[in-house]
Amino acid sequence: YLAAMPLRLLVLAALPALMLTACSNDDLAPDNTGGNTPDEEGKIVFDISIVPTDADGPQSLTDATGPQTRVATSTDGQFKSTWEEGDELGVFAMLVNPNNPVVTLEQSGNPLHNVKLTYTSGKWVGDAWWPTLADFSANNRMCFFAYYPYDAAATDPTAFAFAVKTDQSNATGEKSNYNLSDLLITNTDANGNKRGETVKLTFHHALSLVQVNVPVGTLKGSGPNGELEVSLMARAKATVNLNLCNSKSEAKPAATDNDPVAIRMQRVEDPANTTSYTYRALVPSQEFVAGSRIFRLNHEGQLFIDAPLTDGVSLAWSKVAKFTRSLPTSASSSTSKPAARKIENKRSK
Repeated sequence: YLAAMPLRLLVLAALPALMLTACSNDDLAPDNTGGNTPDEEGKIVFDISIVPTDADGPQSLTDATGPQTRVATSTDGQFKSTWEEGDELGVFAMLVNPNNPVVTLEQSGNPLHNVKLTYTSGKWVGDAWWPTLADFSANNRMCFFAYYPYDAAATDPTAFAFAVKTDQSNATGEKSNYNLSDLLITNTDANGNKRGETVKLTFHHALSLVQVNVPVGTLKGSGPNGELEVSLMARAKATVNLNLCNSKSEAKPAATDNDPVAIRMQRVEDPANTTSYTYRALVPSQEFVAGSRIFRLNHEGQLFIDAPLTDGVSLAWSKVAKFTRSLPTSASSSTSKPAARKIENKRSK
């Protein structure tokens, strides 16, 4: 929509090159699904996948070059759609009567209350059981709600809070912080499931993906190198309503204590790649108002800060916003007015 301008005097270009992409339906559908093996009577069997593109309302995360999304770190620059060994998700469930479906999750004591399922050897395993027959009449069904990544502290589904990692280029334990920032949510419809049925859970992406490309310059010293760090100034916290059986849950920015923070973006390419520099971060849907400075680039000891946006930018859940920012050719190349730019030494921050 908006063109990007090259940097002058070691500063960022002012205008974003934004593209909200539509999705092809290559592989948001599951690459692999799994379920509990009902080794004991009464154990719930799950069929868990990621939503096919056409079914996902505002359209799912995608890349113009091909396959889509779960979380993306591939060296070919494409998104992927697979669950990883050791992935964990949380499940809530409540009893519903199709003749009187107006039932909500409680803060505690639901039939399934933040039960953890773990992806192991192609299956989701965990202690998820149907209620006893005495509590499960012929008319009753179960309505399920689930989210990824699992949080043991998320015990109140009526006030479910989520925050993306502020350093998505790093890892927590053996898990990428970028992966752990990919909030996925799902719920079954108001009809729910009868006891003994396989429970199909189809996840959709609840956040927005921001991508920025920093082109390699044609002149010596005019482009990035492996030391480049890119940060996005954005709100990191979201809230989710897990209380609706018959509509798609959506993550919204937390209303309080949610000022923009610097979220370090993950580089897509392998560090040995010197021909392409692409960075991504996952954040809640939000608005960048005109005048916002949304990117910061640390490069060779200097911190380059975006010039103010001339127009507002909207980030929508389950969509990708793409930007381009160029590093300067040299310090002497600028004829721009200083008032339109801001530069600070990295060591002064």
